[in-house]
Amino acid sequence: MNPICALAMMICTVASFAEQNYATKVFDAPCSEVKPVAITFFQHNGLILNPEVSCENCLIGTTGHLEDARGHVLSTHAAIKRYMDTSKDGKDIFGAWHIHTDLETTAKLTLQPTHDNVCTAKLLFFYSWYATEFLVAVPVDGDKASRPSNLRLETEYLQAIAAQLPLSRHH
Repeated sequence: MNPICALAMMICTVASFAEQNYATKVFDAPCSEVKPVAITFFQHNGLILNPEVSCENCLIGTTGHLEDARGHVLSTHAAIKRYMDTSKDGKDIFGAWHIHTDLETTAKLTLQPTHDNVCTAKLLFFYSWYATEFLVAVPVDGDKASRPSNLRLETEYLQAIAAQLPLSRHH
């Protein structure tokens, strides 16, 4: 992909994070202890997190190979059904159906230190993919598509990270 297009897509993705709700978990540990556990967990699940330039306590990463919190690879179809908010889907034309491919997932993790060595983690996934629409058996349209997260996968990830911290270190 052209580097300028990739940068433009990342800027649009980051901007969309500002409009969404995040899954939140409070860890009874300083962020300096939570951060390496979280980074390692994400790496084992196919996401490399890097510091976000515009946010001091934020990490961001993108993958084309999304896994659930147990490390099982998710297809585009499975991710749409399980982890995306489908309540705002539009009405399809009668006889239309879609093929969804090339799932891209961007994760934004914010670790905010608070009082008494407590770390508040906020996590959000942004999903996009390529959708081809068919009318009966004829392809009629194809374009990038996206949906907001239902926060289920984020909650699963935060719970899995909590389970990897010492027992006395999470709520």
